[in-house]
Amino acid sequence: MVLIVVRVGLDVVGGMMGAHLLTATGVILLTVAASRAASALMMDGRMPQVSTVRA
Repeated sequence: MVLIVVRVGLDVVGGMMGAHLLTATGVILLTVAASRAASALMMDGRMPQVSTVRA
């Protein structure tokens, strides 16, 4: 939901400023960053938790 709001906000502000290429690039980078963050969270949840053994 937040990503959609940010994307619409960037498009509106960028369109008013005449920076269409910049807003398109920004949205692509934001989408890639969100995808990588979600992937990292999924991998973190799937990794087994290792307990520390003290000698």
